[in-house]
Amino acid sequence: MSWIGGIILLCFFLSGASGLIYEVVWLRMLVLVFGSTTLAVSTVLTAFMGGLALGSLWFGRVVDRWRRPLYTYGILEGCIGLYGLLVPVLFPLLVPLYQLLWDLFHPSFYLFNLFRFLLAMVVLIIPTTLMGATLPVLASYYAGRKEHSERRIGLLYAFNTAGAVLGTFATGFVLLPILGVQKTTWVAATLNLLLGLTVMGISWRKSHLIGPSMMRTDRDPSYKGFEKTESSFAAMAFKGQQGEGAPGVTAISLALVAFAFSGFTALVYEVAWTRVLSLILGSSIY
Repeated sequence: MSWIGGIILLCFFLSGASGLIYEVVWLRMLVLVFGSTTLAVSTVLTAFMGGLALGSLWFGRVVDRWRRPLYTYGILEGCIGLYGLLVPVLFPLLVPLYQLLWDLFHPSFYLFNLFRFLLAMVVLIIPTTLMGATLPVLASYYAGRKEHSERRIGLLYAFNTAGAVLGTFATGFVLLPILGVQKTTWVAATLNLLLGLTVMGISWRKSHLIGPSMMRTDRDPSYKGFEKTESSFAAMAFKGQQGEGAPGVTAISLALVAFAFSGFTALVYEVAWTRVLSLILGSSIY
């Protein structure tokens, strides 16, 4: 693996760490808003997983049209960092809205929490969608290179997840106790901004390493649209399904439904375990 590939993996590792720093910090903030660990955890996880799904879905469809995926990834990281700095400012601005809703409608406990959930989602869905876009963008870069792209995308996901583990542990046991909420947020945002600048610098200096499929435009007579590009991210994802014994549309649909239920049960466990452990450890952060 080239030094460029090593730097990209390190960047995605740190990106995973910063993402989970935000998650733990936002959980801490929303526990104070909701007054309930379970409601706060449910809100943060819904925003995170919903944003990751939206980012992956939308950017996964359009990323093959872009010629410079590394540069795009750098922009995404920078935007995440800038928005991460805004979240601690935006949450307090929601408090007057909560009070107004209560004064005007006197909603029930569950309806009032639904209002608060929706308002918090509006704030969090933007940065989490940007986070969800990072994997398909980097995957598109490797798809264009045709060099063990599947293995490298697996490494991307592994490094990102490992960074998330480190970020979660460090935030709960080190950063928040020592630095507090505001400075911990600055740490995560600084990471994102530095990652963005680093990757954009690599993209500018090493533009010849961007995959050939990313450099084509609709003026190129050989270009037939990103849907048909053999090295595109979408084509690579379903590579080899056209041979004998390949699963049909029905089998693929059932597998996706099963995968969705698997994600559903995993998040049910996470909320339930958080509730149980908060009774034992005495802190939702731990």
